[in-house]
Amino acid sequence: MNNNEIRSLLKELGLKATPQRVEIVGFITKNNHSSAGEIKEHTDKVLPSVSFSTIYLTVNTLIEADIIIPVTFEPGTVRYDTNTDSHYHMICVECGKITEVGLDPLKKFSMDEFLSLGFTEIYGFAIHFFGKCTDCGG
Repeated sequence: MNNNEIRSLLKELGLKATPQRVEIVGFITKNNHSSAGEIKEHTDKVLPSVSFSTIYLTVNTLIEADIIIPVTFEPGTVRYDTNTDSHYHMICVECGKITEVGLDPLKKFSMDEFLSLGFTEIYGFAIHFFGKCTDCGG
């Protein structure tokens, strides 16, 4: 996503296309699964005026618009995933590499099974696999 596309997206979402927001969205789209801390670390290098408040406002607007989804792989850290399709994550416990796997477990269940468990609608799922990647000797 280039800066013009980011500016258009921000305007579409009702946000001013400030240099800070353009930088935040640009970083997220180029660095899938980034955290607010990683976004802040990046923006401190290029635009030190970016606050955590601006970061959270921007990512929350992107979440509400279904452009990114929040995911948690490790306790206390929310990461932002630009892939909003159904998928799993495989995470290397050594280097932290995150690999997406396009599988949809909901296709293996019938709605009757969910109804029998007391649910009438399913909005999503979160399944993560942890192991070692081949780069780390797995």
